[in-house]
Amino acid sequence: MMSLGRADWWVLAAFVLGNVLIILATPSGANLSGAADGGSWFDPARAFLRFGALVELSNPDVPSLYRPPLFPVFGAGLMMLFGSESPYPIVMGQIAVLFLSGLVFRAVVEEMVPGYGALGMALYLFNPNVLSTAHLIQSETLFSFFVLVSFWAVCVRDRQLTWRRVLLTGLALGLACLVRPTPQFLILVLPIGTVVLAVLAGEGRHWARALAQGLAAMVLALAIVAPWAHYVNQYDGTYALAPNDIKYRYVYDQITIIEAQINGISYHEVNNQMDQLVPDHAQVRDCVTLPIHSDLYSACYGDLVSNGYARLLSYPFADFAKALFRSVGQFGVAGGAGNWHNILGLDPNSVSGGWFSASQGSVLEILKAVFQPGSSTALIFTIASLGYVFILRILGGVGFGVLLWQRQWATAAIIAAYIAYFALITIFVGNSRYRVPVEPALVLLAVVGIAAMKSRFLPSPLRPVESE
Repeated sequence: MMSLGRADWWVLAAFVLGNVLIILATPSGANLSGAADGGSWFDPARAFLRFGALVELSNPDVPSLYRPPLFPVFGAGLMMLFGSESPYPIVMGQIAVLFLSGLVFRAVVEEMVPGYGALGMALYLFNPNVLSTAHLIQSETLFSFFVLVSFWAVCVRDRQLTWRRVLLTGLALGLACLVRPTPQFLILVLPIGTVVLAVLAGEGRHWARALAQGLAAMVLALAIVAPWAHYVNQYDGTYALAPNDIKYRYVYDQITIIEAQINGISYHEVNNQMDQLVPDHAQVRDCVTLPIHSDLYSACYGDLVSNGYARLLSYPFADFAKALFRSVGQFGVAGGAGNWHNILGLDPNSVSGGWFSASQGSVLEILKAVFQPGSSTALIFTIASLGYVFILRILGGVGFGVLLWQRQWATAAIIAAYIAYFALITIFVGNSRYRVPVEPALVLLAVVGIAAMKSRFLPSPLRPVESE
C-alpha cells in the first residue's frame, strides 16, 4: 500500500483544484475543437456508445478501423457513466487517469530517488504539455498511462528484473498498442531488451532467464493485440494494427514535411501541390472512389504506401538527416503552449496556424510566425511552457550525467531507449504532443539532477535498492 506524506497530499490537492479552475475557464466545446484530430477519437467513442461496436458513426454498417479499440471503449464507458454524449465525461476521465499516472510516477521517483516523490509528482502533473493534453479529446493521456506503467516496470536501479516486472511491461505495452500502435516495435525487441538490461545490470550470467522473461512478455503483448490485428485483417487483408489508408496518411505526412523543407514552402502549399511534387500521389483520387474496406480499396492504398516509402528512401541523405534533426529538436523543446491557447480560447490555433502556414525553409521564419503578435496572456503561456521545457532539459542533462557517473548503466539505458524510440518513431513529425509518453522519463532525469545538485554531487544521491 502506497504511503503518501503531507507534501504528496498538497500536490494532489493542488492538482484537483487546478483542474477545476481550468475546466471553469475553458470555453464550451474547446476541448474538442481545439484538439486538432479530436473528432477522429470522439466519433468512434460515440459510435461505440450508440451501437456497441467499432463502426462508423454515420454508417453503423461500416466497420471503423481508423482508431484502435481501447480509446473508443474508454470514451464510451465514461459517457455512459456520466449519462452525457459530450466531451466532458472523457475529459474528466482523462484527468482521473492523469491523477493515477501521477501516483505511479511518484512510485518511480521514490524507487529511484528516495525522498523526492512529491517533487517528481508535482513536476509531472503540472508539466504544461502533460496537463493541457488531458483537457483535449485526444488519446495521449490514456496512451501515456500504459507507457508509464511499462517504463516503471523495467526502470529499476541496476538490479535483477523479476518475472512480475517484465510481464507487466508486456501487458502494458500490449494495452498501449490498443490505444495507439506506436509502441508495436518495442514489443518485438523485448527478448533482446531484457538480455541487454541484464548484462548492463551485472546479471549477464542470467541471460537465459532474461531471454525467457522477454519472450514471455512479448507473447503476452502479442496475445493482447492479436484480436485487433485479426479484425483489421478481416477488412484490410493484412495483419496489422492499422489499415493501409491510415498508413498512407502517416507516410504522406512525412513526405509533406520533407518536401516543404526542401522547397522552402509551407505545409499548406505542399498539400495544395502534392500531385505535382509527388506524381504517384495522384492515385489517391482513385482510391477514395472505391468501396471502403474492399479488397480494391485496401490494395489501392497499399500501393500508395509502398510508393510513399520508396519516395522517402529516395531523398538525399543530407535532406533526410536535416528533416530528422529538426523533428527531434522539435520533439525535445516544443512547449505545448498551443494546447493552452486552444483550451482557454486565448489565441486559438495561433501556434499551429503559424507553424503550418510558415515557410519551412527557415527556422527563423517559423519562429516569427509562431510568436506573431497575439494576446499578452497567450504570450505568457508560450514563454512559461518553453521556460519549463528548457529548465527541465538542463536539469535532465545533469541527471543523465549523474547516472553515467554512478555507472547506473541499466537505468541510463532504459531511459535513453524510451526517449530515443518515441523521438525517432515519428520520423519527421516530432512535436510536443508526441513527447507526452516520455515526459515521465524526462522529468525523472530532472529530479535526479536536482537531487545530485542538492547533495552537491555526493557520490551516491540515489539509494541502493535491494533485489526483490
